[in-house]
Amino acid sequence: MQQTDDERTASSEIPTSESRVKAVRAGFAQGGVEQGGVEQGGVKQGGVEQGGVEQGGVEQGGVEPVDVAPGGAWLGSAELAAARGGPPFTAHLDGSAVLVFSGADARGFLHGQLANEVSALPVAGCGRSLLLNHKGHAMAEATVLRTATSLLCVVDDDKLAWVKDTLERHIVFDDVKVSQPTATVLTLQGARSAEVLAAAGLQAPAGDGYAESPAALEGWTVLAYPNRRSEAGGFDLVILAGTAEARGAAPLGAGDLAAALLTRLARAGAVEVGLAELAVARVAAGIATAGGEGGDGVLPQESGLTSLISYRKGCYLGQEIMARIEARGNLRRELATIQLSGVPVMPVAAAGTGAADAKARSGQRAITAGGKTVGLLGTAARLPDGSVRALCVLRRDIGAEIELSVGGEVGRRLTMSAPIMPL
Repeated sequence: MQQTDDERTASSEIPTSESRVKAVRAGFAQGGVEQGGVEQGGVKQGGVEQGGVEQGGVEQGGVEPVDVAPGGAWLGSAELAAARGGPPFTAHLDGSAVLVFSGADARGFLHGQLANEVSALPVAGCGRSLLLNHKGHAMAEATVLRTATSLLCVVDDDKLAWVKDTLERHIVFDDVKVSQPTATVLTLQGARSAEVLAAAGLQAPAGDGYAESPAALEGWTVLAYPNRRSEAGGFDLVILAGTAEARGAAPLGAGDLAAALLTRLARAGAVEVGLAELAVARVAAGIATAGGEGGDGVLPQESGLTSLISYRKGCYLGQEIMARIEARGNLRRELATIQLSGVPVMPVAAAGTGAADAKARSGQRAITAGGKTVGLLGTAARLPDGSVRALCVLRRDIGAEIELSVGGEVGRRLTMSAPIMPL
């Protein structure tokens, strides 16, 4: 793809990966990332502050401006504003999809497969859980919503096919039917999310369950349930087939449903963002996901996902590993945040489900120190101040003084005293 004159001019102002690496190394030597690296190394001087964050945007609408940082990553100012009481932000979760489990054994079946409580969910209740593999690795994340007649399983991070195949292989003599409805999933995040839902004519859940707005959108049903994907938290919204389909109206595609609800939420005061901006909010708040920080070779306890498993329920896939970890408690790795000289360039993830493929995927995420693998990279994002942070699984004994390398960039572990969302 050829660059325009404007793009060539902008790219010439962006510091190279080598210069960023040198700058951050110099900063670490002077005693800290903020004092000597990212700020002095050219990120702010290369056009972020001068090129539009302060001068451009939607200041008249009351939302802090959103602009693009060097390298094309979003700065996430809308997410910062939402966390501070500004307009909430909304995003289409196009990697999320819905499965419906019905039949007399559906609740017991899911309870025996997922790592968290399912059987005790009341009608209109919901709960987040993991689907582990036989080694106890956090492979997929799902939210279960119990209706009067079935269970909805909202699967994140493009894991629907793997989850559906895994669960269907375990249905033997159970009275369980699995179907995939036409549905789409959005998220609405920010301190004023409930206010925007009300302005959009949608019900907000009063507690930990979900709220249903039947026929709220062109005859389709909207379910809202709490899910924290940012510092302030908010709700996920599932749009399901409703009365429009029942009365024979022309079916809408998932993209049409998402666009219609995004438009309604925007009119109610939300700011639409993309998945890159959502990643900024999640990284800044230190919120892990199975798709981002979990996966092959990563246990829930290592990736900040312990709340999505149960140590008290009966047998489920990976449960013996969880019980062993609870009894021994000798994990060497934990969820951590690192600051990097730039956004790592990662190879395309290896496909396939075999052991060799899993090993290859772990190798592609490897964080090294002194030539040795000490962790696995999760999600990286450029924050509003231009710095790059990433969530990762890192050895507990790796301190802030040790230089790390991943994806052509260098960095160090951040301590707990570092601000969650730099201004």
